Amino acid sequence: MLFRLTEEIEVRWKKDRHWGYAVQLHDEKITIEQIITCFVEVFLHERLHPMLKKIAQEDYLYSDEEEIERICLLTNWILSEKIYQDQLF
Repeated sequence: MLFRLTEEIEVRWKKDRHWGYAVQLHDEKITIEQIITCFVEVFLHERLHPMLKKIAQEDYLYSDEEEIERICLLTNWILSEKIYQDQLF
């Protein structure tokens, strides 16, 4: 996602056995706001759905897949509303 913003970035990628992966950006044209926006987008598109499913199943004991998917869909719809985006992000 960051690459799409500038079409050229310099990064240093390393793996730490305790902390996981670390990425260092060496591009002063990318702002912290752009980095945060990219992290939020990746989280919303890649991590949120599995987390919502897990919460519905483990915390609220839902087992019907269709019902769980509906909960996820409604949650995504609520989070996409501008008023909630402004408050959350």
